[in-house]
Amino acid sequence: MTSEDIRVTFYSLTRCGFYPMGMAHPAFGGIEDTFVQLEKWGSGTDLSLTKILDPAPDDEDLPVYLLGITKIGGDYVFACWNEVPSAEGAVTSISKNSKVGAPAVHKNPFDPNTIPGYPTYFWVLPDLKVIASVKSVGGASGMEAMQDYVKKFLLLKSQYVIDGLNEEGQYTVIGHTDRGDNIPQKVNPRFHAATFKKKGRHAFLLENHARITKVVRVGRVAVDKALDQTMLQSFIQFLGGDSNKTKHITGTRKVRLELQYTPSEAELKSMIEADSADDESGRWEDLGFEIPGEGAPVWLGRSRASDTFNVNLSDDGSGVFSVKELAEALAKQRAEMLKLMEDA
Repeated sequence: MTSEDIRVTFYSLTRCGFYPMGMAHPAFGGIEDTFVQLEKWGSGTDLSLTKILDPAPDDEDLPVYLLGITKIGGDYVFACWNEVPSAEGAVTSISKNSKVGAPAVHKNPFDPNTIPGYPTYFWVLPDLKVIASVKSVGGASGMEAMQDYVKKFLLLKSQYVIDGLNEEGQYTVIGHTDRGDNIPQKVNPRFHAATFKKKGRHAFLLENHARITKVVRVGRVAVDKALDQTMLQSFIQFLGGDSNKTKHITGTRKVRLELQYTPSEAELKSMIEADSADDESGRWEDLGFEIPGEGAPVWLGRSRASDTFNVNLSDDGSGVFSVKELAEALAKQRAEMLKLMEDA
C-alpha cells in the first residue's frame, strides 16, 4: 500500500433512465437500477467484450471499456478504460526535447493482445443522486466519455432493450420497454451529470465583487511532465532564480499565483463559469478572492464540491488502481468527503 492523493469532485445526476419526450422524470429505470444492471452485465466478462459500440469513422471519440465495478454499502465504484490511438501495433509519442516544427517522433510498441489507454474512476451514490469523478493529481476525470458509455449501455445492453431486425435482416434495437411485451414505449435513454453547486458562495462573491482586492489561483505542477516543467522553469526565471535547478526536482510542487485585481461583475461571472466548466483540469485546483474583513480568501472550490484527499492504495507504477481497494478507501472517508456538498 502507498499513500496517494486523489481528487474527488461531485456531480448531480440530473438524468438517469428512460424518459418520455420533454419529461423531467423517467418512465422507468433510475440510478440504482442502471448500476445494478451494469454490474451484472460487466462482472466476470472479458474486458474486450465491454466495448459497447465502435465509434463511427468520422467520430472523434475513442472506444471505452468497463475496467471494473463493485458495490460497497449502497454505493457503486467503477472504472472505465479509455483507449488511445494506435497504429501498426504502436503508440506514437514525441520527444520532450523536440523543437516546434521538428518533432522527434517515436512509435512505442505494445503487445497486440493489449489495449493502450488510461483508466478513469467514478463513485456513484444513488441515495444522494450524485456521482463523483475520482482521479489522481494530474489525471483526467473522463466525465464526458463515461456519460456517453453509460448512455450507450442503457441504449444497447440494458434489460429493457427490444431486439429486432432491420430491412437488411441485420440485428438492431427497435425500442425499449419495462412491460415485457416487446412493444416499444415512446422513451429515450438519458444519462447526464452536472457540476454539483453549493449555495451561497457564488451569490456572495457576485454581490461583493466591488470589494474584491486580490484574485488567487492555487494548484500543483508535476515536474516530470514537459508542460508543467516548462511552466515551473519560466516561473523561477521570472523570480530571478536558476531554472536549471528544476531538473533536480521530482514529484509535484504547489503553486500559488496572486494578482491585485478587482473584477467587474461580468468578469467575475466569466471566471466562475470558466472554473465550473474546467472539470478536466489536473493543474489548477482552486480560484479564490480576497475580500477585506473575510480573513481568508473565498474559494470557488468550496462551491464546486471538490477537494483532494489522501488514501492508501496499491500502486505498481502503472497508475491503475484496484476498484475494490478504491471503494474501500472511499467508504472509509465517506462521511468526510460528503461534507464537500454541504452549503457554505
